[in-house]
Amino acid sequence: MTLAEEGKEKAAGEELEIVEDLGKDVVEVLAMDKVADTPAISETIRQAVEKRETRLFHDLVYALCQLDLPEKLAQQRWEEILKHKYLMSEKMGRNVGIHVAALDYFQNITKELKYVTMMDVYRYHQTQQDAVTDWLTGIYLKNHFYNILEKEITRAQRLDDRLSVFFFDIDHFKIYNDTHGHLAGDALLKEFVEVVSASIRHYDIIARYGGEEFVILFPSTNKPTAAKISNQIRQLVEDYPFPGEMVLPAHVLTISGGLAEFPVDGADVQTLLAAADKALYRSKQEGRNRVTVC
Repeated sequence: MTLAEEGKEKAAGEELEIVEDLGKDVVEVLAMDKVADTPAISETIRQAVEKRETRLFHDLVYALCQLDLPEKLAQQRWEEILKHKYLMSEKMGRNVGIHVAALDYFQNITKELKYVTMMDVYRYHQTQQDAVTDWLTGIYLKNHFYNILEKEITRAQRLDDRLSVFFFDIDHFKIYNDTHGHLAGDALLKEFVEVVSASIRHYDIIARYGGEEFVILFPSTNKPTAAKISNQIRQLVEDYPFPGEMVLPAHVLTISGGLAEFPVDGADVQTLLAAADKALYRSKQEGRNRVTVC
């Protein structure tokens, strides 16, 4: 082997190491499974893409499924995987990660993966976690929250206890998204959840209901206590310096919410959440940035 050939082989080996080391971040950001929400991650992605000017899609597909495809074919496969991921996500009602979508695509659509003997342990646990948690914020999804609330209601019935639910959303979030863009909106949602999560008790449960809507379960908590905590959260959000919030009508980020208590406002999951949602609607009608108690 000549020195030139050895140099090429070494360079290819180094690039493959980068794919293996940084493949998860690179692949998930480019597939919009993950936000490049720090300068360090953004720079890592930029450098990784720049180094792969003529073999980006080859390396992306290789990092996903260890399939060695020509660049042009790999680009076609990558675009088809993204479409497949979107369709799977729509059918399942939750984000299906790029790793799962690629595995299903190559095994069941193109048949290019004929034998799958194992799945990476990380990806296996991540797939399980994706079923119950929001990919962006890391908190529970609506369906899993329903299950938790149902169990808590059963427990409260058995012990003759109380619980409260706080249903809330971010005021004028569409204005923020339209002004700053969806990536900035995602980054805001992530920071928002971190702020709110840090303010609740360790046994309270927060979940993303959908979009900019959220719900918190306060176990063994009556309405007066839950109202106090909810208003503390509302005030904390109003006082926190979120980036870009000056574009909002009040020039600060605010929330509106509705509070309901089991069993006085609802004896099951559906009626309790409906009561809290109705109270949230009243908060919106009465001027926003407030908590309405049933």
